[in-house]
Amino acid sequence: MTGARDAGNYSCLVRNDSHAYLHTVALNVIDSASYMGTPLPTYEVPDEQLVQIGSTARLFCEAFVGSVDLPDAQSEITWNRVGMNSSYLEEQRRFTLRSVARENKQVLGAYLTIRAVKKEDLGPYECRVVNAGDQAILLKLWLREAEPTEPLGYNPKIWRRFAWAAIVILAFALTATAFRHRLSILALFCRHRLVQPDLHDGKDYDVLVTYLERDSAFATEMMTTLKDRYSYACNSYQIFPNAEYDCAANLKETAKRCRRLLVVIRSSMIEALSGSVVASTLGGSALPENGVAALQDLDDAESWDAGVLGSLLQQLIRIHPQPVCVSLQALPQGCDMGENSLAGLLRMAPIIEWHQKRSLWFKNWSLLRLRLPPLRTKNSTPTGSVAIVRPGARKELSSGVVVTTVVSSGSSSRSRRSSTYGQDHSIHDSMEILV
Repeated sequence: MTGARDAGNYSCLVRNDSHAYLHTVALNVIDSASYMGTPLPTYEVPDEQLVQIGSTARLFCEAFVGSVDLPDAQSEITWNRVGMNSSYLEEQRRFTLRSVARENKQVLGAYLTIRAVKKEDLGPYECRVVNAGDQAILLKLWLREAEPTEPLGYNPKIWRRFAWAAIVILAFALTATAFRHRLSILALFCRHRLVQPDLHDGKDYDVLVTYLERDSAFATEMMTTLKDRYSYACNSYQIFPNAEYDCAANLKETAKRCRRLLVVIRSSMIEALSGSVVASTLGGSALPENGVAALQDLDDAESWDAGVLGSLLQQLIRIHPQPVCVSLQALPQGCDMGENSLAGLLRMAPIIEWHQKRSLWFKNWSLLRLRLPPLRTKNSTPTGSVAIVRPGARKELSSGVVVTTVVSSGSSSRSRRSSTYGQDHSIHDSMEILV
């Protein structure tokens, strides 16, 4: 049973994962049987109550009115909008007023519920309590729009730091990836727009595309893209495997006129470039035991044999100081080849593992273009062309033209000739003429 010693302040804490509210009330203990004074609030109405627009607001007030034995005496409690008449709340369909009583009607309370709160609903409200002796009190409250609340323990400065740290880490990761794979658009721009090419290096072409017959379609598509899309001056050289033909010397002579040697590599290219002297030139220990047949079988393998790849790179480095290789097969993870490691050869003759997926098209060409020389201006692009003169035809050449024989028919032996002709000379054999 409540007594005088129970009077005092009491606090109530309500919290969830994101919010916390603390409310304190003062408890006064009185003798209800003899009380004849003004109504006493039993619930402390706050100065303001916050509500979000569109939600429901619930206002509450309560007071002790005591008891009167007079038959016609009646206490009353009600809510009203300040500045409006007493019928305002009743006319609003969104407003609901409900009265409650307890302690044998000695304590009266009233709820005002406002559904779908609008801007015009905000403002001052008052709760009027009248006891049987016409003693009244007014409890006022402001209804205001709630501002966005922050979760419990939320610190915007800490979250900003985390966000900036995440941005910096992401930027660093992207930069590192771009540097590692050389896919940066900025790197391409700097190389092909800011780096000035050497226009007096005595070269007629930017790229010499070299390939075997089985890769002719791929090489043709690559050369077309280099010329039409990226404006490189290109020439092509198809390698024909023939043990009696010194293809390596012929290719080396042709490659002198080009700034980069671009090779679509295959295992059997070793035999084509070395002919009958493959064992003595490259070292037989690096090659398969059964020679040419085994090399041709390796052309269809999913990945390269490290020894064969190293031998081919050594041969290409002898032919041109700056070869760039394109492989349609997977590269080995790494292998030592005596004094010359595969990693060292790859630094001198880089290999681009060409991916056939369309989604990797940009990656393939970005890696390739970063290894090609800077573009020349249109005025400095050489105007060379390739012509095939068939037997019986007559081709007049101006003085100073270099004629290189690289084509022969059937299984006949292949040979090479380079010479300077005057205006009266003509060619009657089957040959390729670089003008």
